[in-house]
Amino acid sequence: NGPFQSAFLMRDQPLSLLDIAQMNLSRHQFAFLSACETAVGDFSMHDEVIHLAAGLQFARVKSIV
Repeated sequence: NGPFQSAFLMRDQPLSLLDIAQMNLSRHQFAFLSACETAVGDFSMHDEVIHLAAGLQFARVKSIV
């Protein structure tokens, strides 16, 4: 696995951290992440530099819980 390989599992295909980082989600006011590990990096993957919640922040979502 390389950097940006974390992903949300969607119905049709995974939504990767790279996909999220390339989006402009600034019109979205709120994101609620109900999975326990979405705001935690994976310490076993040393090249995974940011977690999914941070990716949403980079995509300019206003608030993330």
